[in-house]
Amino acid sequence: QEKAAEGETGRPKKVIQDVPTRWNSTYYMLQRLLELRQPITQVLCDRNVSKRSDALLDLSALQWSIAEDLVKVLHPFEVATTALSTESNVSLSCIVPVISGLVKSLQDGEDDERQPDSPDIIDL
Repeated sequence: QEKAAEGETGRPKKVIQDVPTRWNSTYYMLQRLLELRQPITQVLCDRNVSKRSDALLDLSALQWSIAEDLVKVLHPFEVATTALSTESNVSLSCIVPVISGLVKSLQDGEDDERQPDSPDIIDL
């Protein structure tokens, strides 16, 4: 528990706030929120630290599940963005494999979610 709330330097990890103009900040915010799920929930439910009304700020099981799913979907985009951002001169030879990887990642995720007997709603 405590290790999840501490970074490599031993300092406490802090929540990361979303920045509307940076899509990847949403990814980092959700990723950190999931890392700190247990400490956040404990603090919100501890009457010695938080007001009773603060317990309502804790996410439901469905909301935590959605956050986990969003991190899984956004992760390949973060990897692609980081890879393309580190290149000083991004060429088509880099972009095509990255886009192919993103498409494959999305298709793999779609296959994981699809039930064996469910029809395709949209088949691209």
